[in-house]
Amino acid sequence: MRLNEVPRYAVWPTDFFLSYFRTPIETERKKRVNLLIKSFKGDFESRFNLGREVFRFANNSAPEWERRAYYGLAKRLFYKVIRNPDLIPGRHPVKASTYLGTIAYIEGDEVAAVANWKFAAERDEAGAMYELGKLHKQRKERGEALHWIQLAAGLNHEKSIQLLQRMKSAPRPDYNLNPRAAELHIEEWMAHWGFHDAQATPVGPDGGFDVKSKRAAAQVKFRGQATPLEQINSFHGACNSRYEFEIFVSKSGYTKPAREAADEYGMALFTLEEDGTPIPVNFNAKRIYRD
Repeated sequence: MRLNEVPRYAVWPTDFFLSYFRTPIETERKKRVNLLIKSFKGDFESRFNLGREVFRFANNSAPEWERRAYYGLAKRLFYKVIRNPDLIPGRHPVKASTYLGTIAYIEGDEVAAVANWKFAAERDEAGAMYELGKLHKQRKERGEALHWIQLAAGLNHEKSIQLLQRMKSAPRPDYNLNPRAAELHIEEWMAHWGFHDAQATPVGPDGGFDVKSKRAAAQVKFRGQATPLEQINSFHGACNSRYEFEIFVSKSGYTKPAREAADEYGMALFTLEEDGTPIPVNFNAKRIYRD
């Protein structure tokens, strides 16, 4: 559903019969029904506040079999709030879009979730940035995840600050690496070193690259023999001066001619410990390494 595609009515008469509006606490019941009536009459602030409270009730208190109805009511209220965002003062339309994205995600519609979160994130809503970051992290799109989490952390969003600290910590040791797992492991290490858009190339012909970012490219050799000069020359030729950093990782080290050539090219050389930790071999590697 498009952001401006709004149901005809914000509330329906049957909404009055939901248990949320029939709480035995009289003061609370009157407050909730009053918000609903104001929403029905077109008060945008009441619509937003009611949508937010209904959403929270659905998550925390509503019986599981009723949650779909509450999410439906919250969505109708939020759709009305974002229909004409320029006509509504304050941040209500942006925040309403964040809630709509979360409801869409809960209901399994990631396309709608991303559309709503991006609408809000592009308008400096830290909560939406955080949700986008979490989704990209779940998809293992580390670079995109870090982009949104860093933006949210810059707005002092507490959960984003905590998540950013965890994401920037060194990758966990892995004693069960194989050639492909080693490539994915170095992808994580490159992101840790600051190449946040690092991505392992797909299995198959890779043009001489195992991991790439805009600024750096890496080749990973998970073999039982030292890397020879020919492979260093081949990787350097494939890079063709397109990358600021050329990174070579070899499980079993390098021959002397290979190390000398890498130093001449300005290439960073690493070996791998048994737990997958990359160890800098030359000065160029030490320039970018952090544990």
